[in-house]
Amino acid sequence: MDLAIVTVVGLIVGHGIRRLTPFLIDWQDKSLPFRYPWVEACSALIFFLISFQRGTPPDQWKWLLLTTLLLMVTSTDHLSKYIPDKVCYVGALLGVVLSAVFPQDLLSFLNQRVVPEFFGLNAYQVHQSGLVLGLTGAAMGFGQMEFIRRIFRPIVKMDVMGGGDTLLMLMAGAFLGPQMILFTLLPACVAGVLAGVLWKMVFGTPHFPFGPSLSLGAILMVLYGDKVVYGVANFHSLIYDLHPGVLLAFSIFLVILLIFLIMRLKRKAAEYERLIEEDYKEIDEKINS
Repeated sequence: MDLAIVTVVGLIVGHGIRRLTPFLIDWQDKSLPFRYPWVEACSALIFFLISFQRGTPPDQWKWLLLTTLLLMVTSTDHLSKYIPDKVCYVGALLGVVLSAVFPQDLLSFLNQRVVPEFFGLNAYQVHQSGLVLGLTGAAMGFGQMEFIRRIFRPIVKMDVMGGGDTLLMLMAGAFLGPQMILFTLLPACVAGVLAGVLWKMVFGTPHFPFGPSLSLGAILMVLYGDKVVYGVANFHSLIYDLHPGVLLAFSIFLVILLIFLIMRLKRKAAEYERLIEEDYKEIDEKINS
């Protein structure tokens, strides 16, 4: 499909998502949300990049659908800090099915092929292998987010993310497979930290939705997954090549930084929860008004 046509389709899909957003979250005001057409712009750009990187249909169809679903939950999360469960569940089912129908790109990423081999599938059983990767990817996406939520909740005395983020990663993992979804957290966390700091500086509140960052991480893995893995490998090589004394000092610094951040979260937990509750109360008033 011509790149220009795909870009136009992306614009149309983005506009449809923007119009659909109030209905997905039962927003009383059904008028077109957001002041600027950033959903259309993002959709057109990502559709263009996927077609440019991933080639012609039908190989790219799965990724265009994933983009559409991720932009849906990004739009709702940005507007109301709520990710619709129904979008994630339907998306996860579609992801498993499409991973079975178009499994080649999943099997070629890193050594994801070892996952279906672990279940006794051979190289010729590509569709069964894709099904296994879709299911295990969904399980990995859900499991890693739930682990983070449950391990940090008793430490910092507050939820560090919502259940919708877990369902988002369940859906994304069904499309990406287990190893691809595992690497998704790296660019997502970097984007989340940067966006959170900027949000705090501009609006004075720490309550920034993590869904858009997770969506960005998943899309970056679709577009540049090999480059992300290559960058991580080079960083590890650089760290291991450091002088033992420097490596020890760097490790101690990271541990101290982690302890400082955890203690700060614990100290600010009550204040953050109050701000979050006020934020949700304001959102509920907008939804029900």
